[in-house]
Amino acid sequence: MKTRTNILLGGSAIAIAIASIMVACGSDPATSPTHLGVTGDGGGGGGDGGTQADTGGDGGSNFDVGGPIIVPNTKMVFVTSDVFLGDLGAGDAGGGLVAADQNCTTAAAAVGVPGAFKAWMSDGTTSAADRLSHATVPYYLANGMQIAKDWADLVANGPSMPITITEYGEAQPPSLQNDAGNFLDDAASGPCAAPVWTATDGTGQKVPATNCTNWTDPTPTSMGSGGGATTAGWTTGCAQTCDQGAALYCFQQ
Repeated sequence: MKTRTNILLGGSAIAIAIASIMVACGSDPATSPTHLGVTGDGGGGGGDGGTQADTGGDGGSNFDVGGPIIVPNTKMVFVTSDVFLGDLGAGDAGGGLVAADQNCTTAAAAVGVPGAFKAWMSDGTTSAADRLSHATVPYYLANGMQIAKDWADLVANGPSMPITITEYGEAQPPSLQNDAGNFLDDAASGPCAAPVWTATDGTGQKVPATNCTNWTDPTPTSMGSGGGATTAGWTTGCAQTCDQGAALYCFQQ
């Protein structure tokens, strides 16, 4: 029988004690999921106001208001909480797939998830299957739920549940606002319910001619294609003009 001596030395001793208990119970901190809490301004005397693990912080009074769950030895997938016109917000990247990937990585970093992310998107010359890494580990949503065993499973069978969880680890809100200020109703029926830009079929191959002029055109004279995050056609079946907003599927690389 193991005994543990309680030593009141502040945060470090508490962390050591917690880790010891986890190991004793068969839960290794190095392989256990980490729930990141997106915190507020700290209020009443503490907290750094940033993004931190639930058990972390600097002794302040920040309160966890949700956040992604990082599962070790997996790849995270989420749908962006923001939506974009057909030029993907352009910005410094000037639109295109580079802007799409930048949007994904930026969204992940904003909630404390490190590493590079790429959008499940193709253009007229490059397919998603040629751009994204083919994971040999499971894909998990940001709420800790598995959607595929690996890349081969994903492209053969599709995700096992809809990709409707954002980078915050929460379901998409009932309505989303795009960068032109137009509101979308993601509770709408039909193939464009909760629209997501992809121009990509279920195997990761490009769908020609429906990519908002290689994701540079935000006007109603151009068309883009994708899927509906809440529909069976997760990556295909939706076509709309490029002045309409849609979210992005983001895959950790």
